[in-house]
Amino acid sequence: MTKSTISEQSPAPVVGPKRAGPRAFSSQAFVMIALSIALIAGCSDGAGVTHGTATATVTGGTATATAASTSTPAVGTTGIPAVDSVLQMLEAGDLEGLIALVEYQQAGCTTVGEVGGPPRCEPSEPPGTVVSVFPVVQCEGTFLRDARPALASIVEGSLYAVVELPATPRSVPYWPAGEYRIIVKETPENPQGHAIVLERGRIVRTDSGCMDIDTLMHSGSLPLPVL
Repeated sequence: MTKSTISEQSPAPVVGPKRAGPRAFSSQAFVMIALSIALIAGCSDGAGVTHGTATATVTGGTATATAASTSTPAVGTTGIPAVDSVLQMLEAGDLEGLIALVEYQQAGCTTVGEVGGPPRCEPSEPPGTVVSVFPVVQCEGTFLRDARPALASIVEGSLYAVVELPATPRSVPYWPAGEYRIIVKETPENPQGHAIVLERGRIVRTDSGCMDIDTLMHSGSLPLPVL
């Protein structure tokens, strides 16, 4: 799992005060130079860089600068523990950790295949047998008996965004609407997208198939809130 790096902006150049005699120029210039260096070292933006504060002091005409900084995690955070936990797993390529979060749905199977209908029965299962299934969107909704293949393909992508899904009740008991969608990009050059859907801290669905990044970032024609 990789992430795109946000470009950093260098601080604006610092212009020193006008010369006020040799001693005044020396001390003031050193303050500004030391402060600029500390700011550059301690304040930047983007994933995996440091943020901090810089101070400069003058003692007897000499300037010293110190920067107090703290490191931010390499992976972005949303402040939502359940979401951030999955982000960390994706960053680490922790497929087993993701599988442990899967919540399978219970539904009576059917021998009649139809879009939006219940899962298909296996040959040995009579119609109406309650089975455990994992919903996936692959151009149309379907079900897997094992979530591993769907999650394995997502782990290979690059984290793109996290969006909040609208509060929507389930249309049928076995098809979860979800609360958050974690979107990954297949490759930097490919607009194809995949997504993990979370609900109550569990992975309840994946969205992929015919969906590109723009489709995953929207609910119909409405853009989804980005976290």
